[in-house]
Amino acid sequence: MGGNETPMVTKTLADFILSPIETPDEVRRAGLRSFVNIIGCMLGGIKHPTSQIAYEVNNEFAGTAQATILGRQERTDSLSAAYLNALSASAHAFDDTHLETVVHPTATVAASLLAAAERRELATGSRMHPISGKQLLDALILGIEIQIRLGTALLAPPAQGQLGWYASGIAGGVSAAAASSRIMGLSSERACWAMGLAANQASGFRQTHGSMCTSFVPAHAARCGLQAAVLAERGFTASEKSLEGKNGYFDVFAIRANPAAAIASLGEQWYVQDNTFKPYPCGIVIHPVLDACLAFAANSPVDIHSIEKIVIEVNPLCLILCDRPEPENS
Repeated sequence: MGGNETPMVTKTLADFILSPIETPDEVRRAGLRSFVNIIGCMLGGIKHPTSQIAYEVNNEFAGTAQATILGRQERTDSLSAAYLNALSASAHAFDDTHLETVVHPTATVAASLLAAAERRELATGSRMHPISGKQLLDALILGIEIQIRLGTALLAPPAQGQLGWYASGIAGGVSAAAASSRIMGLSSERACWAMGLAANQASGFRQTHGSMCTSFVPAHAARCGLQAAVLAERGFTASEKSLEGKNGYFDVFAIRANPAAAIASLGEQWYVQDNTFKPYPCGIVIHPVLDACLAFAANSPVDIHSIEKIVIEVNPLCLILCDRPEPENS
């Protein structure tokens, strides 16, 4: 490959997601922690008003009861389950975060995988064994890995990203499609199609943050990712260079992308280990400020009425992502 030639990202990621995997123990532990955390987020968010409205509206259009909505007795169709579970996982803004890219990787991937696993079991009956815990965890780890790598290729220096995009919506569907492709046993060609179809549905911008749309974006990505894999399974085609091709995913969603970062040291360097979990239900970029405020409140004898002002020096991302000095609600 020449120095200026764009790497074959879509095909390389498709081959990676479908390949046999034996991850180091620390990688599996990181994947398992991400899974346990997001299940807690799903259950914790099921009674949030956002989740309730989405559930009621979904019932007007839902198809055959195929898949579980965590925290509810009722079942729904697979695409709706992926959507509703990812939405409840994000409802309280407690979902995990990769700090450098600010993607929230597990909700979209896990919600799609849970629905895909139930769908496969129902569709195949006795012809195939149910998805094992190891198979599910392998697919989850790979999906998280791909989402963080896509975020890195779009946002981490030397890439120059467009922070107006909501990264979880831009990268979430593609990674969900990739992980679902593994669970569904697609070929490399069809996994490429699935990622291309999901990339064409990527969406979400930050102006709507602070509203119910904050959790709608990853929920939409989860549904789109699973739908993309199902379409590809049936032979619905997409470009096999959807990510790296001219006017493709990287060209559209970054001012200057770094496609090579998406596939550098695949299977050797594991970004899933850098995934982090929130102590506070809000944007991770202001967590140090919250730590400082709590520490000050607990340890300072100063009368707060004697304080004229407090000056805090923060990363510009704090103002870009979390500049809401007078929030009206949670």
